[in-house]
Amino acid sequence: MQAVVLVTHIESDKIWKHFLRLKAESKAHLDAYLCVHVSPDSQAPFGHQAQADFRVHASDERESIPARHKEKILKGGTIVPGFCDLTYMPVLLSPRLSNYSHVWIVEYDVDYAGRWHQFFAPLVDSQADLIGTTFYPKQQSLDWMWWPSFETPAAVSQAHYIRSFVPIARFSRRMILQYSEAVRSGEWRGHVEALYPTIAMHYGLTIEDLGGDGPFTPRSRVGKNYTNTPSDPYLRPGTFTTPPADYASYFHDAPEIFPAHGYLYHPVKVYRAAGRS
Repeated sequence: MQAVVLVTHIESDKIWKHFLRLKAESKAHLDAYLCVHVSPDSQAPFGHQAQADFRVHASDERESIPARHKEKILKGGTIVPGFCDLTYMPVLLSPRLSNYSHVWIVEYDVDYAGRWHQFFAPLVDSQADLIGTTFYPKQQSLDWMWWPSFETPAAVSQAHYIRSFVPIARFSRRMILQYSEAVRSGEWRGHVEALYPTIAMHYGLTIEDLGGDGPFTPRSRVGKNYTNTPSDPYLRPGTFTTPPADYASYFHDAPEIFPAHGYLYHPVKVYRAAGRS
């Protein structure tokens, strides 16, 4: 039994319709939920208030993973860069989702050029604890910009240091619980894109890449689902990169602007909020 949670800090008709498409097209495989992260820079343009299943506030961050919330405050108090886990981990740890064996998170600026069921169908049977994109060991990505701020307990081998890119990811129940336990200790600090896979590797959990051609990509997924350039700081060129945005409309509104169907796209910015992208 699996679920997918669309996470947004912006509430608008366009993002609401984006969620409804995800929900309708994935219902054969997943239950879908909408999570709104409420913060000083979150916005509801046009007066729209989404019919959210969850609303995450600073108090939820503080109660669910207090050490991460404290670290965020000490580093300036913003979600970006590196603290996106605080926007949805309170939801993944909530009793409402506790019966799901695996839960996907999809950030609001991720889209799929095709029908979502075609993306999820080949993946639901995977037993991996963590699925995401662009998983590379530190020794293959020494220039990754977030290594200098990454800290782990002394017992963690640097051979287990892994980076990733996870605007879309799937977590097993044991990954959710292991992550929560680890970061609550306060000994794991830094960018979430290193925390997730390194914690998974250290505790013997399994990792799979959604595509690409890296060391964690199953042979059946090589070249599928997304493209990017791991050696580039912004992962460019590719369909799944960091900002600035190349796409200002969702696939359901303008399929013609997406050059390759059957691939994930990021970032798709249909509305740019001040202070946070």
